[in-house]
Amino acid sequence: MDLFVQAAKAGSSAACLELGRAYLFGIGLPHCAAAALHWLDRAAVGGVVEAQFMIASLALQGHTNSPSQNWFENASGAKAGAADYPMALRWVEQAASSGHAPSQALLGFILTSGPPALRDVRRGDDCYRRAADAGCAHGQLGWSLALLRADPVANADDARSLLTEAARADLPIAHYLLGVLAGRDSPASEAAPEMAAHFLAGARLGHAPSQLACGLSLLHGDGVRPDAFQGESWIRRAALAGEVEAFAALGKLYGQSAGGAADTTSPLPPNFAEAMLWFGRASASGHMGAACALARLHLQNVGAGADRGEALRLLRGAAELGDQAACDELAAVVLANRSIASSAGHDESRAILAWFRERATQGDPAAAYNVGVCCVAGIGMAANDAEALPWFRIAAEHLPIAQYSCGLMLVEGRGAAQDLVAGRRLLLQASEQGLPEAEALAGEMLLNGRGGPADLGTAKILFRQAAEGGHAGALYALGLMALGYYQEPEDPQAARVFLRRAAEQGHAGAMAALAARYPARDRCPAAVQPQAIDAGASRELTLELL
Repeated sequence: MDLFVQAAKAGSSAACLELGRAYLFGIGLPHCAAAALHWLDRAAVGGVVEAQFMIASLALQGHTNSPSQNWFENASGAKAGAADYPMALRWVEQAASSGHAPSQALLGFILTSGPPALRDVRRGDDCYRRAADAGCAHGQLGWSLALLRADPVANADDARSLLTEAARADLPIAHYLLGVLAGRDSPASEAAPEMAAHFLAGARLGHAPSQLACGLSLLHGDGVRPDAFQGESWIRRAALAGEVEAFAALGKLYGQSAGGAADTTSPLPPNFAEAMLWFGRASASGHMGAACALARLHLQNVGAGADRGEALRLLRGAAELGDQAACDELAAVVLANRSIASSAGHDESRAILAWFRERATQGDPAAAYNVGVCCVAGIGMAANDAEALPWFRIAAEHLPIAQYSCGLMLVEGRGAAQDLVAGRRLLLQASEQGLPEAEALAGEMLLNGRGGPADLGTAKILFRQAAEGGHAGALYALGLMALGYYQEPEDPQAARVFLRRAAEQGHAGAMAALAARYPARDRCPAAVQPQAIDAGASRELTLELL
């Protein structure tokens, strides 16, 4: 180093380059970016192409030559600043003009991916092409991307050939792109081993997206033997490297059985604390899907720190940014909980109604149904059954729940004059799709001959179907019929089974019937007066609209 210093002071640009490299990489001297830049700058001014290239590279990493910097303070750990694209462009253009292939590749990067004011994509692609022709791996990578951008189908083979050469030089993103291309161009079963091999190669080279893809392949056994431990480990490495999609993937991995029985296909047991941690990091990084998933965990009250208020805050934030899934989640929470609906701000309620109206006018039947629900519940507007009914009619062309809601309103004369015939027809349509509420109410109308002739046999079938779905009113109806009502043969044992099942769900009529007809051991508490199955008791066979 003494000799290099003497030569550098004597004006040797080559010696300045060696001193710059020594300070930059800590070879025989303390690592110091400021000292490295000092000597590299002298070498670059002297026309050393490699020094010009190195200064440009350092400028893109936020290292710029500042005379005010103390070399050894910088060596102690001063952080790099923002990338200096103009400085990088100035130096790399000089190096590229000398035919230096790595500089041509770097110039291609600045011209195609740098700040908009500096971009010249056509010239940048030409720089990539020349670097690739010279055998530069980064040039091959850049030119392959340019080809895919121009025509991903016609240029696929040429791009794959270039990426293969770049992968041989251990460029991890080349391996990653080869894996992506393999999955795009071949059937999944045939491409999986090749994809997994490329993703693993990129992962081992420290490429975070490759680590995520490799981890997912191992978790699901795509092209490799399933290994949940190794898969989670690779995804965690990607997450620790700051890969936002890896945050979300870990959250999903650990929280996928939330709100129900454990997912038997899950490779790892649920860990809601981990799920909330990683979903939280992804959400803080702007991942809207993770925000919705974290909100669901809060609403399901799983894991420590579950907070309904935090769930609503997350959903509101994502919804305000235009995330449609968040809009749907927030609206569902508000619609399902009257206390939240009543406490929701007027602007928020109106926004929920506006989301549904917009999608309904675009032909979304579920949105049309939800507009109707908002009209009934008074969310975003004054409650108005008459305005709700047309929206339910629109949705009823596709959705059984809308057929039921529309039929119920017509049967009860809400929003329009009572029309038992039309209401019964809609309820029977919804019954054909297996909706227990519709089956129960349609059964009552057929039993009592409302809206058309009585049909005891079909009514009984509908009651049984609704009872299989757990409908308490249908169980009560079957119980009364088994007691001999409606000229049915009496079956006390079957009646007791039906009535007990209804009473266990809190059905008052079933409790009363048990108290009146059976010994104390077969009763349920809080017995009241028996109720008949008639028009006045039709609500016993239905659920509230919301």
